[in-house]
Amino acid sequence: MGLSTALAGPWPHRSSDVLPDPRVQWHQLANGMRIALLRHPLPAGQVSLRLHFQVGSLDERDGEQGYAHLLEHMAFQGSGELASGGLVQHLQDLGMSFGPHTNAFTTHAGTTYRLEVTRNAPEILDDVLGYLRGIADGLHLEAAELQAESAVVLREMALRDSPQQRASKARLHFVFRGTPLPERDPVGRADTLRAVTSAGLRAFYRRHYHPRRTLLVAVGDFEPAALLAQLRRRFDTFRGSDKAVEPATLEIPRRPAAVDTYPRRGRQVEASLTLLRPRLPDTRAQRARDTELWLAHRMLEYRLSQLGQGSDPPLRVGTVHDEILWGQARLLVLAAVCRNDRWAVALGALERSLRGALNDGFSDAEFQRQRDALVTDARLRVQQWSTAKAGAIADRLLRSILDQDVYSADADDLVWLEQVLADTSRARVEAQFREAWQAAPDAFVAGVPGLAPAAVETALAKSRSRPGLGEVATRGEAFAYADSGRRGRVLRRHVHRPSGVVSVQFANRVRLNVLSTQREAGTVLVGVRFGSGRLRLPADKPGLDLLASAAFLAGGLGRHSAAELGELSSGHNVSTDFSVGNDAFQLHGSTTSGDLRFQLQLLAAFLVDPGYRPESYTQYLDSLAGLYRRSRDSVGGVLATDVARYLRGGDPRFGLAPLEQARARSLDELRDWLAQPLAKGYLEISLVGDVDTEQAIDLVAQTFGALPTRRLRKPPSRATRRLHFPEPGVVRRFEHHGQASTGMALVYWPTVDVTRTRDRYRLAVLTRIVSQRLLDRAREQLGASYAPSAGNTASPVFTNFGIMGVGLDVDPQRATEMLELVRQITSTLVAEGVGDEELERALRQEVEAVRRRQGSNHYWLGVLLRTHERPGRLGEARRQLAELAGIRPRHVNASARRFLRWQDARPVLILPAANGAGQKF
Repeated sequence: MGLSTALAGPWPHRSSDVLPDPRVQWHQLANGMRIALLRHPLPAGQVSLRLHFQVGSLDERDGEQGYAHLLEHMAFQGSGELASGGLVQHLQDLGMSFGPHTNAFTTHAGTTYRLEVTRNAPEILDDVLGYLRGIADGLHLEAAELQAESAVVLREMALRDSPQQRASKARLHFVFRGTPLPERDPVGRADTLRAVTSAGLRAFYRRHYHPRRTLLVAVGDFEPAALLAQLRRRFDTFRGSDKAVEPATLEIPRRPAAVDTYPRRGRQVEASLTLLRPRLPDTRAQRARDTELWLAHRMLEYRLSQLGQGSDPPLRVGTVHDEILWGQARLLVLAAVCRNDRWAVALGALERSLRGALNDGFSDAEFQRQRDALVTDARLRVQQWSTAKAGAIADRLLRSILDQDVYSADADDLVWLEQVLADTSRARVEAQFREAWQAAPDAFVAGVPGLAPAAVETALAKSRSRPGLGEVATRGEAFAYADSGRRGRVLRRHVHRPSGVVSVQFANRVRLNVLSTQREAGTVLVGVRFGSGRLRLPADKPGLDLLASAAFLAGGLGRHSAAELGELSSGHNVSTDFSVGNDAFQLHGSTTSGDLRFQLQLLAAFLVDPGYRPESYTQYLDSLAGLYRRSRDSVGGVLATDVARYLRGGDPRFGLAPLEQARARSLDELRDWLAQPLAKGYLEISLVGDVDTEQAIDLVAQTFGALPTRRLRKPPSRATRRLHFPEPGVVRRFEHHGQASTGMALVYWPTVDVTRTRDRYRLAVLTRIVSQRLLDRAREQLGASYAPSAGNTASPVFTNFGIMGVGLDVDPQRATEMLELVRQITSTLVAEGVGDEELERALRQEVEAVRRRQGSNHYWLGVLLRTHERPGRLGEARRQLAELAGIRPRHVNASARRFLRWQDARPVLILPAANGAGQKF
């Protein structure tokens, strides 16, 4: 069928009574291409571009599976006037990096190219737009590049072929049965990709890349009129082929409910109930109905979360999803993650919870809790919009258009929401919920070996014979730790200039750092470091840190279980996270200035009265088998455990302890290990975000400042701060038990610790150079699917210890070729050095990466959390850009000669278990 004007379609707001955001400019060129522009000042001088083509795997014919995704890959090989293979270097010349600033993805319904332009100079924007214009109708699609890139896609396909991915595909086939979608995986099919020709791919390209299937979204620091003029100059001549066809549509068939399984072992067991429905137009009336359904789903999800608590819960995690797919379908999902032997109980919990809510509705308390939470979230979005990053806004704007939703202003949404909620009753919410779930849902269970659909049907029948589940009873009492006692007294106070950080020491020796900033409006980050973490891990109790990470928060507080804390926290914008660091235990929270008091009370309560409930230990034991299986069954798991320990000389504080030793740990051991750090250990707390400094100091004085007196310093730990890098010379081989087609080759060198700042900055630039040279060679020579992982980690804890490493996923049969490639590249770099032009490209990338990090509150929280232990950290952070600007080729070349000698390298291979023994290299 020939292309019609209906392909582009109207903007969603043209056929809706929902008012669009007035800040967005909506344009359509004469050729049908659509453009949405939104001026937004953050980050200053940057522009986020999203070029979307309504071309996905659903548009492929038999014999073309994977063509849409392959075109996406080919777009990075060269287009228009840009020579083949020159794109990456060209973008680097513009201050952009492949990955952080340039990326793309293909779905069933479309292909999107994402660019973050780091400098908004007109000539740079025009250059980038020229590249995007080349994608539209100027891809080279030369045979040599096509052969190399199809090999890359085949490697990507092999990497994705995991138990979890296979389970996801099986679920997709089941949910979308009766449609062409299951046979159109965006990554494609191996046979069609191996047989692809330039002529065949070019024919697909011309049929589908057309201006009426093209959308460009731009958000950032630009003048809309000027950018629109540039876009017109570039894209007005985009015509497309007269043989172009209409995009595929997805018809949602009517069919009875069914059950199915994925009867093979997965990384986790998941049971789900699903409903697939057509997508309805976005109108004010439909939004009101969606709001009512959202409230019902949140109430139901809260019930499921409560079921996940206790000593023998029917499920570990329960969730409710309501998502729009490609603007054409709506998918409702109730899902539960559970133990392998508890799938029937978990599925029954889903069915009985759904039925209980349908039959008996919800309580007034449940309704009010979620109603308040919805308004709170909407108000926070309004507050945060001014400091949101352009990239996040661009993604949201694009998603809204593709979902056929009207992109409306958060402030308008809040006014409308408050009006709707004023007229919304619990009865209306229950009625909307019953209407949405009036059809019987499909049931699916994945990850249980040998499970047959008949067993699922039997489990459902048994569940239906039992009463539905309603609201989980809770004690409903007030938070027991609101009063921490006598307010702490400020002993010392200092203002760091010019950062503005205020540092305080209370009389009980608790130290506080506050950085008040408007980088992220409405948000406050809290970090607490106390004790010595793994530095004091008992040598005779391996795995105790794993138990702490899993069970400390799950045990709740002495006077509130974890489930009760969830209820008490409802209506508050707070979070709590606990981890065991190398040299401290860490509690983190993210909140708002209005909820900072409760956030601090909650974190302080875990120091005073942790619960250590038996159910947290049961959950820990239940999770161990899956955790250890995941550590064996993937390259990433082996890398994070076995390789991490090897690189640190086999130190038992790293990686995973043997499974039997992890199972032998107890809550009594955990209580004994944490008792002193919780009660008396050195403690430093930092706050970064939208908060008044004096208010922050006062709230900390009422909570952490009121704690009993603590250690002023950590106990000496010189011996425990020593690590030993493994000896060089032999390739160290590790095995994984996952897919036989996946492997990884890596090379590591010892470097320096965090105190050697100039060495660290030079090594950061050096790793970018090594990474780029490796990328240029590896994709062409080995068909590697992703950019190399490369970097230097300078330890802030262990003396004279740092690791520089490079690695790439590879076909296991060619893993040693990868090691040889690294040897050639690094040896050449050591011998010949780097020139001005290559260094300048790497420096531009590193400077932009530093600026991006320093624009984040999380970065500054990380800096502040060690300020008292390392007083120079603030100054280092502020001087980093100046230090980078002073780097010259001689500095990088000296670092290469010092750190990248091949005789000092530690090569590592991670290969499938069946690939034989280790080897010399």
